[in-house]
Amino acid sequence: MGLEFAEWGDRRQILLCVLASAIAGSAGPARADNYNPNVIPLGENESFLGNTGIGRANDTGAVYYNPAGLAEIGSAKVALSGTVFASISQHYDAWIVTENTNVPLDVSGFNTIPTAFVGTAKLGDWVGAFSILVPYSIQFGDHATLSVPNVTTNMVYSTTETEQWYGLSIARKLSDKVGFGLSVFGVQHAETSLSGFDLGNVANNAGIFGTNLTRTDLSSYGLLATFGVSYVASSRVRFGLRAQSAMAQIYGKGESFSISRTVLGSATPTVSGENVAGAANYGIPFDIGLGTALKPVDWLTFLADVSLQLPMSYQQFPASLNDQVVSLGATPRVNLGVEAFPRPAFPLRFGFYCDPSATTRHPGDPGYWKNDYYGLTAGIGFNSEHVRTSVGGFYVWSSGQMTPSGTTTSAATSVTAIGAMLTTAYVF
Repeated sequence: MGLEFAEWGDRRQILLCVLASAIAGSAGPARADNYNPNVIPLGENESFLGNTGIGRANDTGAVYYNPAGLAEIGSAKVALSGTVFASISQHYDAWIVTENTNVPLDVSGFNTIPTAFVGTAKLGDWVGAFSILVPYSIQFGDHATLSVPNVTTNMVYSTTETEQWYGLSIARKLSDKVGFGLSVFGVQHAETSLSGFDLGNVANNAGIFGTNLTRTDLSSYGLLATFGVSYVASSRVRFGLRAQSAMAQIYGKGESFSISRTVLGSATPTVSGENVAGAANYGIPFDIGLGTALKPVDWLTFLADVSLQLPMSYQQFPASLNDQVVSLGATPRVNLGVEAFPRPAFPLRFGFYCDPSATTRHPGDPGYWKNDYYGLTAGIGFNSEHVRTSVGGFYVWSSGQMTPSGTTTSAATSVTAIGAMLTTAYVF
């Protein structure tokens, strides 16, 4: 009987460790950072064009997509664009695997994301701009009761990930056909996760109980630059080049508090965890893109961008037990857009993009996580002499896999998101 108790106790301890690892070391929900950049729509017009803007970025979104396009803004302009709301859902076929059973999980979040503020001004032959961009901001908070054999498990958690870019830009036309521009950004990246669960009521061993609480905060600051060139081949054809440098991190800090307590009958509780602080790292890889804009008739334009993100690898939080190695491979992206003016004051815009995951891990690897994203965008504009306003929406979905805690077999995961967008600009 004592041996049976010990065996069950060992299994419960293992299960508790598996659950703690699944929560604290999870790759996270619906990532939109350097694994899948440019998932959330961004830009005055580009957000409705599937984030397509390298080949023809002649509005305030040029500060991000191609700074050379700023040179085509004829007068001072102020623009505010954002995601009015975004509802995000994520499904795991198996979040953990324990006792030969897949434990599924469904999570959801709801966000309001102010994505961009840009102000431009004429500076003689130059055009300058100041911008505040939020390429992504994601927040999840939920609770769940997991169905694990012989165990009752309840979990609560909250996770937030956000990034802000503060930029100064300058652009100039070298001729009627060629322009160039440069944006320099200060980047602030932050992640916070808080989770807790209890485990108990084990069949035939009601004296076994476990709890876990984990909180992790990561923040980093850095600089990067984006250089752009535009070339107007003719009134019908344009091309653009965008080169974004890797981020040079200036400062990074992480804090982690974690405690797990396991009680086996009348035995002394087993306690483990950490309370550490130390250097943290975050990187944005070098990214280069080419774009074109084709105008077969005066009222219709087709846009296409092809981008390539280069490899990068770094340790996220070396001092923590929950440290992860971020390894990114060379990854292409494709963005397509269509802009039509059935009436001059009412432009219609549509877009599509394909954004594959940049992970270099393979199915079965611990911490493996991959989501390939696809997105559809659409919007209608209302233009007057001084005011440019557009409204629209987006739908994003993904197809992916992950390695659940407790196994080396991969399981399917997917994300869906739907949201509404509003942009407005005033031309002086």
